[in-house]
Amino acid sequence: MSKVQVDKVVNLSDDGAPQLTYGAELPVGYGLTGAGGLNITGVVTAASAVFSGNVTIGGTLTYEDVTNIDVVGVSTFAGRMNVNSTINANEGINITGVSTMVGNQSVTGSLTVQGSEGNSGILQIFSDEGDDNEDKYRFLKSSGNHNLVLQNYTGGSWTTNVTFGNDESAAFGGAISATTGTFTGDVDIADKIIHTGDTNTAIRFPSADTITAETGGSERVRLTSDGKVGINQTPTRELSIHSPDNNNSQIHFTNDDTGETASDGIVIGLDGNEDLIVNNQESSKNIKVFNGGSERVRLTSAGDVGIGTNSPASGADLHLHAESTAVRMQFTNSNTGVSDSDGVRLMIDSSNNFEILQREDANIEFFTDNSERMRLDGDGRLLIGATAARTESNGLASPLQIEGTSTATSSVIIARNSNNASSSQLIFQKSRGTSVGSNTVIQSGDAVGTIIFEGSDGTNTDPLAQIIGACDGTPGNNDMPGRLVFGTTADGSASPSETMRLMRSGSHGNMYLNTTSQVETSVFSVSSNGSATIGSKVTADNTQTHIIFANGNGNVGNITTNGSATSYNTSSDYRLKENAAAISDGITRLKTLKPYRFNWKSVGVGTTVDGFFAHEVTAVPEAITGTKDLVTTSSDVSAGIATAVGIPIYQGIDQSKLVPLLTAALQEAVTKIETLETKVAALESS
Repeated sequence: MSKVQVDKVVNLSDDGAPQLTYGAELPVGYGLTGAGGLNITGVVTAASAVFSGNVTIGGTLTYEDVTNIDVVGVSTFAGRMNVNSTINANEGINITGVSTMVGNQSVTGSLTVQGSEGNSGILQIFSDEGDDNEDKYRFLKSSGNHNLVLQNYTGGSWTTNVTFGNDESAAFGGAISATTGTFTGDVDIADKIIHTGDTNTAIRFPSADTITAETGGSERVRLTSDGKVGINQTPTRELSIHSPDNNNSQIHFTNDDTGETASDGIVIGLDGNEDLIVNNQESSKNIKVFNGGSERVRLTSAGDVGIGTNSPASGADLHLHAESTAVRMQFTNSNTGVSDSDGVRLMIDSSNNFEILQREDANIEFFTDNSERMRLDGDGRLLIGATAARTESNGLASPLQIEGTSTATSSVIIARNSNNASSSQLIFQKSRGTSVGSNTVIQSGDAVGTIIFEGSDGTNTDPLAQIIGACDGTPGNNDMPGRLVFGTTADGSASPSETMRLMRSGSHGNMYLNTTSQVETSVFSVSSNGSATIGSKVTADNTQTHIIFANGNGNVGNITTNGSATSYNTSSDYRLKENAAAISDGITRLKTLKPYRFNWKSVGVGTTVDGFFAHEVTAVPEAITGTKDLVTTSSDVSAGIATAVGIPIYQGIDQSKLVPLLTAALQEAVTKIETLETKVAALESS
């Protein structure tokens, strides 16, 4: 073989690197060096090669007996690369075709695997066990999408274990087992998460937007798509709790202060009797209800309820309080409506008055011992012992009615207990005003109050008696004259007539019986039509006093009866008298009396009587009352003893007071007669 030795090979045309068209063979021990590039079209066989730049191989690079390949830069293999030993790459390996590496490979930089046009890129790892079904694993980058798939080959086929998406997701084809795990993105689970070693305990995803928790193989909790949570049931509210077998369905709240036992903290729920339970099991603690950031209701450990106050009054089972000037409690039902003007309201108004407002046309009823005792009906009538109002004889239904079947149930007691002389009072008032609270002056004759006594006639009730308080004159400032008029109903009638009246006249009272006017200036005026005006009866036949006459000095006379006679007595006891002297001028004084026979004007001519003119009885002036020609004056009218000025005040005579004078005159006459008889007898005897 010829030997060619040159210092260098130069491209004379200067249009590229030198070309060895037919190849080149170098003896053993010699190399090929150069500062430029080397393009070889055919096969290059060398014991070793060092390239400081890039090496591009269009075909296959085969290392038959080389242990290691040391690549300082990046190595790119467009075709197949078969390595039976180790590749050490400090800056990475790019593999476009199919490359098989046997043994351990170390890549300090990046390892790039690229499939051929239209094919997937695959990185396959397996152990050589000398059979066709050996365990194989591979990473596959499909050409049809952007996912990276980890598969294993066993039993003659490839199975996908994990699929990594370009959205940072991972899909696992089998179970995941790990000590711990951290997921920064989403975890997709087809159905359930099962507790290892406890297959009937799981977290499930039974349908879209639904999460459930299972224990003992049964669903215990469900969270639905609308945010509702159900315990032992599909929720119908934001939180629904169901207890099977009619057991208690309750929520238990505790904290570090209460303890954690069943008897600690607070329990809220439904018991086996379908009753709502709110139970604060802590000693001396309250149940509070807040709204708008403020406490609104409090139930104390003593069972007292405060609404609007956190300190219910001691002894008040229910205490309502309002920061405003009025506190209200309103009751309505399906019949009343629900507005402010419906139902019944209990309240304290701004003036601290307690009000019971019945907004409906209905009653307010009061019960004790499960029986109605009183009602205020829709027309404002207070009925005690009755459920329906009675109508009075005058057609009115009284606003206060008491009805019963015994004295105890149909009586009224007004009692006063005080350490003084004052009594209980029943007061009637009247004004001529037309509105409540008015104070218009009344007029003479106005009835101010009436007490009516009625009895049933079998069909309705009729009055049998009445007492009327009426005005008896013209009222003025601090001046209110009055009278009481007593009326009774005669047999055969159904309405009472005035029988008696009482009134005040000046410093004394007046009584009229069967008359509406005063008899002269008398205190007691009686009228009769054909019957005895005054009757007095005693049951004993011995001496009995019917009428006593008295004044400031005591008893000054009386009228008495015995078995068959009446005595008109005036006081005459000597112990009441002094300066007694005999009457010596009886005849003289008697002779001044002028007896007449006359008739009374009121009786008329034809009926004459004997008597005197009072002003002419000067012999016994004490027998005469009054003054001649006296008439009433304005002072009498003001004093109430007369009704008009100029009414005659007639004189009177007590003819019994003439008896002493008549007796003295008769005695004087008897003495003279006896003297004359003596003289006559002496003359006759001489």
